[in-house]
Order: sequence, then C-alpha cells, then structure tokens
Amino acid sequence: MEDGVGIKMKILAIMGSPRKGDSYQIIRVFEEKLNALEKVEFKYLFLKEVLDSLETTASGWGFNVAGNLGVIAPAFQHAPEYRTKVINEIESLSENLLDAIKTGKRPSPTLYDLIFFRAMKCKIAPLKEFYPCDYEYWVQRGWLNKDYYLDNASINPFKNIYAKFIESRIENERLKNFKQRIQ
Repeated sequence: MEDGVGIKMKILAIMGSPRKGDSYQIIRVFEEKLNALEKVEFKYLFLKEVLDSLETTASGWGFNVAGNLGVIAPAFQHAPEYRTKVINEIESLSENLLDAIKTGKRPSPTLYDLIFFRAMKCKIAPLKEFYPCDYEYWVQRGWLNKDYYLDNASINPFKNIYAKFIESRIENERLKNFKQRIQ
C-alpha cells in the first residue's frame, strides 16, 4: 500500500509458536485477505528467532547464558512423551544453572563474543561525547584496555588474534570514513 511517499506498507506478524500450525495458518489467511484489498508486505517473526537473537546478544555482552528452554504448552499438558522430554530438559537446565552460579565457571568466549566486545570498544572509545554514560561505564571497568569483559576468561589465543585483526580493520575503516568526512 502506498502511503503517499512511495513506501510500501509492511506488516510484522509475531508468532508465538515455532511450528507453522493453527496460528500461522490463520495469519496466512489474514495476509491473503489484506493482499486482496491492497498489496502489503508481510514479515513473519517467530519468537524462537527472537530468543536466539537475545541469547546471542546477551552472550556478546559478556553474560553467562546457562541455557534456554522452549515449551509448547498444550503439548506439555497433553502429550506424556513430550512432557517427559521437557521435564528432563528442565532438570538438566536446573543443574547447569546451579553449577554456573555455585562454581562461577564460565565458558570461554566464542569468536563472536570477542569480536562483539571489540566492535563495541571501537564504537565507545572514540565517541565519548556522544556516549558519555557508556564511555564512563567502560572506563570504570577498564574495558577500553582489555581483550574481553572478564579478567579471568580463558581466551583461545587464535580467536584472540583474529578478534584483534577484526578490531584493527574496524578502526581503520572508522578512521578512513572520518578522514573522508573532513575533506
């Protein structure tokens, strides 16, 4: 649908269930009916995708994600085999969570975690006037001079070298863009 400036109407359908069952089929009918009236663009976002993204982001911010759990409520209530599977997952997750809390052990940061940290550092350090609170937070923790959020993190040296390489590439691009702007 044109909104007067040539932008097509976009609709985001957020789906609670990861399977394409009843809710999905109903929204598909809704999409068809809307498209019969006027052309619209539908995007489907399944909460599973949101949860995966949140887990990745939390890990990138240095959080220890002990696990996750997704449950289909009706199946949990009415399918004994599924219920047993979920209860086993809950028991395992409970043990993992308590172990992580009691021991304080953290997994080694992934390459993604290291690059995410370095990218954030590249963003925060040179822009302290635009991000004063973030900058001060990073300064207080000494992160601007570190390879990762945690001092005691066991970092694979090859991942660390690669993350440093990516950081230098980000910095070089930032400086190149800055020089182009002032010319």
